[in-house]
Amino acid sequence: MWFYSLPYKRVDEFDYRAIAEMLEKDGAEIIWVALGAPKQEIFMSKLLPYLKRGVMVAVGAVFKFYSGTDVDRAPHWMVRAHMEFLYRIYREPKKQLRRCLMIIEMLPKLLYQEWRRKRTRKRLTAESGK
Repeated sequence: MWFYSLPYKRVDEFDYRAIAEMLEKDGAEIIWVALGAPKQEIFMSKLLPYLKRGVMVAVGAVFKFYSGTDVDRAPHWMVRAHMEFLYRIYREPKKQLRRCLMIIEMLPKLLYQEWRRKRTRKRLTAESGK
């Protein structure tokens, strides 16, 4: 197992082919991506076409949190109550609110698409069973 720290670049500037070749050479089967949302999701979607094997897992800042290197965590009671997001909004309002607004904007569309997909599947199942 090895750790590769990506250079500080915009997500469009990475050499995805070279990164995939490094992973292939190593034989990686599990690829942990810790870039933070939404950068890690975009990174993973751009890397995927170049991968021949392996599973990518987006983990955000979890390595920092559990290794103890990120001391800027919410108080323990907030973490236990699953309210750390409120602390993060308080600490970095511009960054976090932008993310929240993006989620609020995308969520209704995603929920509608999921509802339609399930409805279509249910209709097709009912038709095939007649």
